[in-house]
Amino acid sequence: MQIKLIVAMTPDRLIGSNGTLPWHEPADLKHFRKLTTGHAIIMGRKTYDSLGKPLKARRNIVVSRSERPAMVVDDDTRLDFVTSLDAALDLCRTRRETTAFVIGGAQIFDEALPLVGEMIVTWIDQLGLTGDTYFPEWSLERWAETESFALSPTARVVHYRRST
Repeated sequence: MQIKLIVAMTPDRLIGSNGTLPWHEPADLKHFRKLTTGHAIIMGRKTYDSLGKPLKARRNIVVSRSERPAMVVDDDTRLDFVTSLDAALDLCRTRRETTAFVIGGAQIFDEALPLVGEMIVTWIDQLGLTGDTYFPEWSLERWAETESFALSPTARVVHYRRST
């Protein structure tokens, strides 16, 4: 199973503001949906709360201190609660997922960073953005850029593969 991390952030690693994104980039949301649809997505409870509902056509796995019963929303959408990132990954392996996307927030990104083989980063280049949540520090030297393209004048997607 491939474990991938997908995130949008500013050059100073800003990813959130009061439980929301500090920017509005429709092209990035469309790109996120295209990549993650049909796959497992792993998120922390605060990220799930900010979404307000399970994302359609994905197997949503929420890492939370308290487990709750699984819920099947429809044929393509499922919601599970587990108590650790390891439990989330074990669930993905049990279900024979081909790809699991780690989608946030900061604490889950920090735990997952040593485990992922690929990162898909949308770099947001907008002035004046502020917030309170940041992506963990990471060393670009350990990653090789494999693909890059513009989504909009203020958003660029870069795919990184772990090189060490």
